[in-house]
Amino acid sequence: MDALSTLQAFALTSPIRGRGVPDQRPKRLGSEPVASYPGPMPRAHLLLVAAALSLSASGQDLPDSFELPEGLEVSLWAESPQLFNPTAMDFDERGRLWVTEAVNYRQWSGRNPGMHRDGGDRVVILEDTDGDGQCDSSKVFVQDEDLVAPLGIAVIGHRAYVSCSPNLFVYIDDDGDDVADRRETVLTGFGGYDHDHGLHSVVPHEGRLYTAVGNAGPHVVDGPDGFQLRSGSIYAGGGPTYADNKPGLVSSDGKAWTGGLVISFLPDGSDIQVHAHNFRNIYEVALDRDGEMYVADNDDDGNQACRTTWVMPGGNYGYFSADGTRMWQADRRPGQGTQDAHWHQDDPGVAPMGTINGGGGPTGVAVYESALMGGWIGDCVLNCDAGARVVYAHRKRSSASGIELDPGFLIRAAADASGESGQWFRPSDVCLGPTGDVYVCDWYDPGVGGHAMGDRKAYGRILRVAPKAGATRVALPGDVSGSDAHQRRERAYALRNTPMEGDALEEMLSLVEAYDGEDRWYLETLGLMFEGREEEAYGELIAAFGETPLAWDARFEKLAWRLHPASAVPAFLARAMSPTLSEASRRRAIDALAFAPGRAAADAVVTVATAGPEDLRGYGMWWIENRDGNDWREYAVFAGLSDGDLRDAEMAFDSGLMRKGIVDVEVDLENVDKLWLVVTEGGNGNGYDWAAWIAPRIVMEDGREIALSGHWLSATAGWGSVNVDRDSGGGPLEIGDATFPHGIGAHARSEIAFTVPSGAARLLAQAGPEKNGTDQAGGNGTSVEFQVWVQRPEAPKPLKEWSATVADKSLDTEARLAAAESLASDPRGALLLIQAQERGQLDASLVSPVAAALFRNPDLGVRALASQHFPRAGGVDAPSIAELLELQGDVQRGRELYMDASRAQCITCHAFQLGDTRLGADLGPELTQIAKKLATDALYDAILNPSAGIAFGYDTYVIQTSDGLLYSGFLLADGPTLSLLSTNGDRVTLDADDVVARKKQTISTMPEGAALGLEPQDLADLVAFLSADAAAEPTYGEEIVLFDGTNMDAWTFHLTDDSKGFDDVWSVENGVLQCGGSPAGYLRTRETFTNYRLTLEWRFEPTRGAGNSGVLLRQIGPDKVWPRSIEAQLQSGSAGDFWNIDEFPMQANPRRTEGRHTTRSAPSSEKPLGEWNRYDILVDGPRVELRVNGVLQNAADWCAEVAGHLCLQSEGSYIEFRDVKLRPILR
Repeated sequence: MDALSTLQAFALTSPIRGRGVPDQRPKRLGSEPVASYPGPMPRAHLLLVAAALSLSASGQDLPDSFELPEGLEVSLWAESPQLFNPTAMDFDERGRLWVTEAVNYRQWSGRNPGMHRDGGDRVVILEDTDGDGQCDSSKVFVQDEDLVAPLGIAVIGHRAYVSCSPNLFVYIDDDGDDVADRRETVLTGFGGYDHDHGLHSVVPHEGRLYTAVGNAGPHVVDGPDGFQLRSGSIYAGGGPTYADNKPGLVSSDGKAWTGGLVISFLPDGSDIQVHAHNFRNIYEVALDRDGEMYVADNDDDGNQACRTTWVMPGGNYGYFSADGTRMWQADRRPGQGTQDAHWHQDDPGVAPMGTINGGGGPTGVAVYESALMGGWIGDCVLNCDAGARVVYAHRKRSSASGIELDPGFLIRAAADASGESGQWFRPSDVCLGPTGDVYVCDWYDPGVGGHAMGDRKAYGRILRVAPKAGATRVALPGDVSGSDAHQRRERAYALRNTPMEGDALEEMLSLVEAYDGEDRWYLETLGLMFEGREEEAYGELIAAFGETPLAWDARFEKLAWRLHPASAVPAFLARAMSPTLSEASRRRAIDALAFAPGRAAADAVVTVATAGPEDLRGYGMWWIENRDGNDWREYAVFAGLSDGDLRDAEMAFDSGLMRKGIVDVEVDLENVDKLWLVVTEGGNGNGYDWAAWIAPRIVMEDGREIALSGHWLSATAGWGSVNVDRDSGGGPLEIGDATFPHGIGAHARSEIAFTVPSGAARLLAQAGPEKNGTDQAGGNGTSVEFQVWVQRPEAPKPLKEWSATVADKSLDTEARLAAAESLASDPRGALLLIQAQERGQLDASLVSPVAAALFRNPDLGVRALASQHFPRAGGVDAPSIAELLELQGDVQRGRELYMDASRAQCITCHAFQLGDTRLGADLGPELTQIAKKLATDALYDAILNPSAGIAFGYDTYVIQTSDGLLYSGFLLADGPTLSLLSTNGDRVTLDADDVVARKKQTISTMPEGAALGLEPQDLADLVAFLSADAAAEPTYGEEIVLFDGTNMDAWTFHLTDDSKGFDDVWSVENGVLQCGGSPAGYLRTRETFTNYRLTLEWRFEPTRGAGNSGVLLRQIGPDKVWPRSIEAQLQSGSAGDFWNIDEFPMQANPRRTEGRHTTRSAPSSEKPLGEWNRYDILVDGPRVELRVNGVLQNAADWCAEVAGHLCLQSEGSYIEFRDVKLRPILR
């Protein structure tokens, strides 16, 4: 008997016990036949291996709204009114499809108006009774007032397990008439009532029921055997009421499980086991024939981090911090990618994140193990994504100790899908049919996200995917059962609780020996094997593999990082301080110190931050600041170490513009705690803006002098690097004819931050343009300005006094109004005014002027909160969505509007990624893929009515402290210390003991579209930008020949030496344009161009040696050396590099950018000297791409889309050009 039959037999003979008193209201409703039409879909736990047979075509072909692998087709199997708003489905042993409906989804407080069922949501049974490939029978199995948007169903014999937080119900059909006769509660206490982050479908396997639970805790579930499961975190939003969720909840097994879970239990609810935790919202778990588990997990909206992954038993999947007290944003390290940060991938003890699918909204999961479609999706994990409008089919592949999933798809909305059929495709579940075909449950809605529902009719449908008549494919390999990885993993699991001695120790060392230093699954397998005994394991492993810290190989380096015991702190410190190790190895050592227990680890990071290698001091400081609010709070190591922010500083010294010479610097440091040495460029293209600070030092009150060189907190340079006792290129420090032994070399723009010690009296130094700059361009190249900025502790604003003045009716109106305006200009003071108005305590005479002041506050969050309680003068009615849909939007204007912080202000809160570059803040959801989740009408609605659907993680709270002050923002951490990210981007840390009240806000921090003052055309342009397909191929116009080998009519020129002319630098010979290289300057096209593809060829003459030049793109502004533009570098060996000249608006890959210079992404593709090279340059809207001899070497994004000239540089070297051609882009 197979596993499914065994469980069914068990279920039929063993009554399932509910917790406490059995339900007193048996549910029995007559079946309700509904009109015929297509229906639902099957799923993960049906491991049916059907013979490969050819099905005759049945059902109706859908319009060309979908893409499928060649040989497969989709048909409509069922649709409303046979079912409505389907959330999950399962086939029974008779081949009938059971579907849960969620018509009453999140309809509190007027949300999601439309269809409603007073009797509660339903479970329906769909069937194709005549075998024609379409559903022709629909009956209601149960309708229950306690079913509010159920999210899961499993049919086992005459029992239907229905998941509906807080309950797992089982409905029992005693007489076999397809109507539920009674209901029992298997388990209760799951969080997430009427919330899609709650309890999901159960799946049977080998006598147990498996299920996935989202992170809408707290989950406090009592099994009938006395075991209590507890899982919590700081997430408390998204439901009809504020959830009293807390991190650190400890279960009966002694573990503090966090966030979403994969669990299993016996059919009566006993023997609850946790298999993995710290997910965000895993909608369903699927098991293959070997019992391996797979899930799909959602990200916070807009972060392109949705994932499908194998479930490692015991794994921590990294959404929250390990203890559940912090959101991922609170732990995001400097320079860390969004996806790595989102899943805490650089934290030891976190499982690999799995296969990243990008943006979306993952739902149902299944494993395909049937023969019928094995050639297409055999051994694939099927994963619905309602946001991305796709059902993925990821093929399983073994790694050294885990299971990887290689991306693929089964069905997706066509890229050019128009109309509802494609755009509204929102797959919510997937399962296998009895014969091996696949059924897809379609929620069908204009958008997903923010827990909203746009389809007022609750329409739903079931699609069937099957091979076309006669289509076959050879099954592809993908089975991972019995692999070496599987066996190795099982050996490690078996050793988890075995004493580390004798044969067991030898087995453990053997498993460590087999680790290759790369496979993250294997590393985590070893970490779990040693869990709870890291100190002992480290001692054994040091003796066997790594006694010398600086000689650790990659294997031991990563294993030590994973274990991070306290005894390893000296080794980690030695590695972090080593000048010989790579940056990645030193960074990993600092990370290990940040997770190692004890004060010694904190002190070690302080050492790194203050005296370690210069390139990672800032990284050490970041860890100190992060840990100050959690693990190192008691050590108070952060005090006095922060480098502050230049925005909070004031200028104390300004040299004025300098082209040569030296200036004395003296600054009073009384009451100063931070200072910055700043060099700015003078507006001549900053090509030669080398700078030197000579012997900068602090004079103490007692007369001692402390040299600043090398003791900075952070340092940046516009070119080269900031160097101690050397210039920015590594040469001697020289100003004029003098050489200086001590100082700091920099290049504008440069900022160098220092902590000022207590008792400091003055800063003394000298400064001047460095010789490397003043010697270039005939001595006219340099123009720099030296500045010193200082920060003094800010005096606290008298918010209480101002509040008292506003409330004192005995004072004159002018004084009270002045105090009110002072409060309104401060974010926290504004909250006090809003609270007073909410409580009816603000005089009516002050309401209008206070409202005007509040709506001038630059903090959008303050203005949004104010809109709840204050009238907005001159308000305009929002245009209707129907009116907006009639407008034609302009993508370029929309992009400019998105980036305009003074108008639409999108970029102040929302990030957006173009190409390699992500711009904007993370105060709201990222919007890069928002058009995939929201159709155009739904996107307009989200802008006009942002509070209708607040995305997960973006609820705001108002916190009141014991001193009466108010703070507002997103809750990032909730433990002994509360961490808030305010809506103006500042982080606020509060002691939990000082918090006396907190209130979750019901309004979005994003003001409504009309409140932003945007015209209808502005909204249309903005939506056009958000909906644009950045990957669309451009349309070209006719080719323009800029140089044909003879004619230079298209060009003019500019030189630094006015006495020289064209013929002194350039000549044309044998169809080649020759440039002598001196004096400096450029050829410039007479016409301007905006979007185009430019091709040209160049070479350097071998007898004259390697040279330098460049192609300037979109050159604007006055002629000078060098003009504002994007330079495509032509220097020998560096072709494909970017140089940003004169702060042209653009963004290149930050990992390859140092100041104004972005190095190419691949090895040089230039040909040997003397051979012709070809530049192929695409300038298309915000995107610029550089190809050298066919190799894509660089790309920049967010480039200002302006009409500009093309220039060919004369830059000190002989160079030749030919075949300069341009094709304009017409769109």
